[in-house]
Formats: sequence, structure tokens, C-alpha cells
Amino acid sequence: MIIRKLQPERFFRASDNSELFEWIHPYKDEEISNLKYSVAYARIRSGQNTHPHRLSKATETYIFVSGNGIIHLENESAEVTAGTAVVIPAGKWQWLENTGTTPLVFLCIVSPPWDAEFEELGTI
Repeated sequence: MIIRKLQPERFFRASDNSELFEWIHPYKDEEISNLKYSVAYARIRSGQNTHPHRLSKATETYIFVSGNGIIHLENESAEVTAGTAVVIPAGKWQWLENTGTTPLVFLCIVSPPWDAEFEELGTI
């Protein structure tokens, strides 16, 4: 059994402008180096948004834990709230905006594991 606890002091501002904690990442932890995915705990503060970005070689799945927002995927937009899951295919431009008064909190599962060389940033 491998247990990883959320460590609030280890949050950082990611390149897409979200606040992120890399919870499970096989490239950074030898004990789990065989995993085919990574998991991050992310949040976007009220009134903020992420920068448009895409992962060229990885699929992202967002599972929303709390808050309210809008996800933009290519030319589509949809409301997201706690209990919403969104699958973002590799190569698709996407960004999130927090439309609520509390942080928009979500888990981000990336397969294969997130790697900076797969990420491309854009503009709104």
C-alpha cells in the first residue's frame, strides 16, 4: 500500500495559472514509477481563470470537488460544479474559469503522466 497525503504547503502556481499540488506522479516517485497516469489536486480562486492550453500526447480527466465554473474546450463551453467529470482528449485546447465565490477545486488525472514537453500554452 502506498499512501500520499495532500500537502497544502506544496501548492505552486502552474504554467496554466492554476494552483496545483502534484499528488501522484510516477516520474517523480520511484515507488510508483510503473503507473500510467499522474494525479494533481488543483484550484482556481474566485474570479480567476486558467490560461488556454493543450496536452499534445495526453488525455486529461477533471473531477470537480467544489465550486462553480465554466470549462471551455475548443469551441464548446459547459458549466461545471462539484460532482462533474470532464474528459479532455489529447491535443484539444481548453481552459477553465471560476464563476463562483469560492475556489473551484478539482482533481486532474493525466494519462500518460503529465510532462512539460507535452504542454502548449495559448491565449484567450
